[in-house]
Amino acid sequence: MITIGVATDGAESLRSAALPKQLEGVDVQFVEDELATPTARSRSSAPLISGGQTWRGTGVGTCTQGFPVLRWQDSQQNSLTADHCTAAVNEDWRWGGGSVSIGKSTFQAAGDTDLELYTEAGTLSAWMLVGTNTDSSTVAPIRGYVAPGGGNNVCYNGSRSGLVCSNTLENSDVYSCINSGFLQCYWTRWSTQSSGTPSSGNGDSGGPDTMFGLRESDQTFGAYGVGVISMMSNPGTTCTGDPSTTTRKCSANNGMAPLNRWTSAQSTHNLVYTTS
Repeated sequence: MITIGVATDGAESLRSAALPKQLEGVDVQFVEDELATPTARSRSSAPLISGGQTWRGTGVGTCTQGFPVLRWQDSQQNSLTADHCTAAVNEDWRWGGGSVSIGKSTFQAAGDTDLELYTEAGTLSAWMLVGTNTDSSTVAPIRGYVAPGGGNNVCYNGSRSGLVCSNTLENSDVYSCINSGFLQCYWTRWSTQSSGTPSSGNGDSGGPDTMFGLRESDQTFGAYGVGVISMMSNPGTTCTGDPSTTTRKCSANNGMAPLNRWTSAQSTHNLVYTTS
């Protein structure tokens, strides 16, 4: 016998006929159930939105979508996310449910930090998810990019933790290393969450670090990119959003890969933002 869960919509019935007792000759029973609640931001359709969950082509190894970029030469859509997420060149990474490609891995991007370009991305979007880890629809426009400044408060925005703000940046970048199967070292800007709330953890890597503000011209709200989520210090078993597991640890002391290190070290691409 097969048991089928049925989600109900209040007291209304969307089917007038009696439920069948068999399907294709197999006995079935129907029980009242609820729709599954996603544990991370995951969309199965284009366009690519910063802060959404990404998957290695084989369906294992999750990270978070970073920032959209365009190649000057031919306007090819590319994606900029964490270098440590992949250890192979030409590895296919997928968006959400796996039907849309965020591109193929290349090499560490210019700037000597934890950034990598993924070429031939799917349809890009100049928007960013800004809700909780289960919110795959609330977005804010990416209005521009700023360099990190000591004492600034930024928001960490990973797919598994969701948006966590009030992370106070340190005054300068430091050279830090992460062990993701082998030692990888990058220039990193560290921050500490002001209330000790875990701001990111495993699975959030590559997600946007951002500041929010009002555009002077029309006083409308938008996101301003600062970097991508890179590493954490002294990880613990308390996590924001998606709970901790044996392979998911989180921390209130996190490091990001600053975007300004990449922009000042290359001349082939430009970061994408919206003027709307």
